[in-house]
Amino acid sequence: MVGYFSGVVFDTNSSLAIINYRGRMWSNFMLLDINTGQVIYYEPFCFADVIPLYQNKNMMNYEININDVMVFSCDKILDSDSIIFSYQVHDTNGYLQSGTFKYIISSQTFLDLQENEPEQEG
Repeated sequence: MVGYFSGVVFDTNSSLAIINYRGRMWSNFMLLDINTGQVIYYEPFCFADVIPLYQNKNMMNYEININDVMVFSCDKILDSDSIIFSYQVHDTNGYLQSGTFKYIISSQTFLDLQENEPEQEG
């Protein structure tokens, strides 16, 4: 699958790094221990997995346009198990929805969704 690296984020101690990479219809990341060169996390991560979790809990107050490409990227490494991500996607009314959430690697859970005000484009 064709893709490209889209950025690197370091933790405050510069001992961990996230490498963000993406393609036309997907985004992913890899978590590395810089001191040892060990890959801590490198599994398929699909942001689409996030949507049902929040919609089922009534945390998102809009419906995702499933034909739109969802863009996400790592913003901050909290520790070797917790990462803050940002996301952007269009809803079914054409508004750009965005926000952040925490991803816990060990349990593969999504927490603390923070939504921004929607933006109307065009």
